[in-house]
Amino acid sequence: MTNIVIDRKGYKITASQKDTEILIYDEIGDSWLGGISAKQFAEDMKKIKTDNLILRINSEGGSVFDGLAIYNTVRNHKSNVSVKIDGLAASIASIIAMAGDTIEMAENAFMMIHDPWTLAGGTADELRQTADMMDKV
Repeated sequence: MTNIVIDRKGYKITASQKDTEILIYDEIGDSWLGGISAKQFAEDMKKIKTDNLILRINSEGGSVFDGLAIYNTVRNHKSNVSVKIDGLAASIASIIAMAGDTIEMAENAFMMIHDPWTLAGGTADELRQTADMMDKV
């Protein structure tokens, strides 16, 4: 029996006490194009009390910091987490995929991992600070 259905732009949660399925099918981060807000995702996850969490991913990635917050939210959930990559787990979505206790990829799915990138402008000192921050990320 389904107890909770949360349908937001970019993700959908269908929850019951035994099993909950979450679809992450959009850009990570609350950008001007839309995408998945880590804040809203974390607030919705607090409502979920389930034994098994199935996280399905098809995302090109997005914001590193929103993605890290989503990863930590999923990782810290008390349920058993199974991740299933349905199509694409690229960039920060590949990190979110690592939040699972088990991780599966469809035979025709893709995962893409790369160094972070950004756009920067400013003085030489500001650009050095940005480069230092990117080294940490």
